[in-house]
Amino acid sequence: MKKVALTPRFCDKKYEKDGVNHAYIEAISKSGATPYMLCLSLRSVADYAKDMDGLLITGGEDINPKLYSQDDVKSHRLSDEYDNFEIELIKAFHKLNKPIFGICRGLQIINVAFKGTLYQDIDKEYQDLKRRHLHNYHKGKLSHRVKIAEDSFLDHLYHKKEMMVNSYHHQAVKDLGEGLKVSAYSDDGLIEAFEAEKIIAVQWHPEKIFEYQKELFTYFINML
Repeated sequence: MKKVALTPRFCDKKYEKDGVNHAYIEAISKSGATPYMLCLSLRSVADYAKDMDGLLITGGEDINPKLYSQDDVKSHRLSDEYDNFEIELIKAFHKLNKPIFGICRGLQIINVAFKGTLYQDIDKEYQDLKRRHLHNYHKGKLSHRVKIAEDSFLDHLYHKKEMMVNSYHHQAVKDLGEGLKVSAYSDDGLIEAFEAEKIIAVQWHPEKIFEYQKELFTYFINML
């Protein structure tokens, strides 16, 4: 069975524990692969990339804006350790041409790794905002439409021009990273998904609406 590496997240900062949301584990398991939560160790990155078949970068906290040449004005709960770890993972898996799937923060850190930039807070920085994208209590519910780009992986997967997604983010892609192609936009123009060779990424949380979006995980597993 194929092995998928899952990036760890803050589980209990007080007791210095790391963990990963169980929804990611279930989504990968139900899609036919075995999930493995990684330990936060830069020294292990090359081994992880060699031993695992693919990488799932999970959702989480904000990315340090110094990584995309901005001063910190709207970010919070930053961790250089997590940022550097994930960027090195992205580089290592990409170098070996192994599939990468980014979800929420995962999409954002992939964009930064490919020299893209972010809006630190779309409520304050994005002038064309039409709706609130941070729905704390709606993570498991559909909240807004995204427009699917023609000839994108989402287009080939769902064969429709629009679909509903959930939404739980206050940051978003500003300038798209090098070599990345937009796969979907929100109805107010924010980039909601992108792709490249062996890379897919979405801004929403498909693991929280798995039965509605299980095809996304199947697509990723089939890339392994």
